[in-house]
Amino acid sequence: MLETSIPSHHPGLRIAHWVFDPAAGQINAFDDRGRLLLAIATSPLFGARLAAAFSSPPTGAWQRPAPSAPTPMGLFQNARQPG
Repeated sequence: MLETSIPSHHPGLRIAHWVFDPAAGQINAFDDRGRLLLAIATSPLFGARLAAAFSSPPTGAWQRPAPSAPTPMGLFQNARQPG
């Protein structure tokens, strides 16, 4: 069983920004006061890209992408009913 002194969920802890530290080979998450909240070990090639993705601004509410082609289920749902 994994035990930690940091609570798994605390409403007051919010990640303000992510930084990739190439010397340590990890992505660090900081709060708005500059306190380290989380460190994720990663490879040098992947870490910088992942930190940038975490730090990108939100794009708004998630929306399901439009289907590019009819799915088999969609074809059945749109079929005419006999009668």
